[in-house]
Amino acid sequence: MSATQYFLRRTFISIIVFFGASIVIFCLARLIPGDPARIALGPFASKEMVEQYRELLHLNESIIIQYKIFITNLFQGDLGISTYTKRPVLIDIQSYFPATFELVLVAVTLMIIIGMPLGILSGKFKDTFVDHISRVFSLLGVVTPSFLWAIILMLIFAFWMPIFPVSERFDEALDPPKLVTGLLLIDSLLEGNFNFFKDALAHLFLPGLAIAMPAIGNVARLTRTNLSDIYDKQYIEFAKSYSFSEFKIATKYALKPASIPTVTIIGLDFALMLGNAFLVETVFVWPGMAKYGVEVILAKDLNGIVATALIITTFYLVINMVVDFVVLILNPRISLKD
Repeated sequence: MSATQYFLRRTFISIIVFFGASIVIFCLARLIPGDPARIALGPFASKEMVEQYRELLHLNESIIIQYKIFITNLFQGDLGISTYTKRPVLIDIQSYFPATFELVLVAVTLMIIIGMPLGILSGKFKDTFVDHISRVFSLLGVVTPSFLWAIILMLIFAFWMPIFPVSERFDEALDPPKLVTGLLLIDSLLEGNFNFFKDALAHLFLPGLAIAMPAIGNVARLTRTNLSDIYDKQYIEFAKSYSFSEFKIATKYALKPASIPTVTIIGLDFALMLGNAFLVETVFVWPGMAKYGVEVILAKDLNGIVATALIITTFYLVINMVVDFVVLILNPRISLKD
């Protein structure tokens, strides 16, 4: 099987999964109690107004017809109108998603720059004091959920030791950069506004670390296990017998094969972080998809609910595809057929 065929096959499978998920999400959204039209118009709207609004939203049609209308509009780039914000849902997603995506990018960066070195140190100095400390830290990271880390980090570094700010994406006293990507760190760098960059990074650090903590534990533990196994291999002993430096042995002969399973975990954790970010965003009052998701659920905004869930589904599918190709690049011995 060629790389192109493999890519097409994975794309086809992802599309099938997307359609399946969209059907489930679409049906579940309609099980939420309450009349979306009545909630949108308020308790004082007349029955005639509510009925007209139901006709506008196609709520009087069968669920099959509703889904057909939805999926047809989706292919045309139309996610419908939000009954909560009264704006196109696509505009709402463009407003809220960058804040969440930037938070997840910071979290995955922290996961890599903390988790992998921690695992490498633990694997290199197996059964030493360094290894024991690393394993305890990793275990705490794994067993403690992100939202609890959010509360702990906020109490320590925002209230007891007020080092980092909490809530919102930046200090309102500062002038924000012109939005190009919607990601404040990148946009402030593009504009050369380094004061704003530092402020935005400070606001991102605590919620990003809270999201990353369980993943840091996962990555550190897996890296340690893989590296320990690699160091027991004969070719590592052979390299040591030729007096290769420890740095060369670690980086050239041990780290790459040890990192292949870790890359898969990093990809899976990256995809899961978007869902975990919802709880952390709520704790830090972050103006991202969690804020929007809670609001549309409370308002029973069907279009907003389905769009939010589909964004998470799409993100997960895309990340999984990317991880598969990265693993193939890192380990050419894996056949495309496998």
